[in-house]
Amino acid sequence: MELSTINTPQELVELNNQPVPPSVSRLDSLIEDLSLEETYDLVGSLIQRLGNFHQSTIEQIKEEGDCDRLVVWSQDEQTLHHCHDMIRQVSEHE
Repeated sequence: MELSTINTPQELVELNNQPVPPSVSRLDSLIEDLSLEETYDLVGSLIQRLGNFHQSTIEQIKEEGDCDRLVVWSQDEQTLHHCHDMIRQVSEHE
């Protein structure tokens, strides 16, 4: 359904509730304009967000008692931690 084909308020509500995929090209154009320092900051922040998500998921998995999933998520969180440390080291050498 496109905006030009909307005829009723209900159709507008339905269109408004449809998920919109992220605009990768727009994100790419924003990233192109970042300085090297800003790029390191962004990468570090994204890795940290992923790490935080993994830590909260690990806490949920602990409560569920699923040891197999806990091991996998813990390993992934550790990998993200190492990535964050490596990005920080590289950025400090610039």
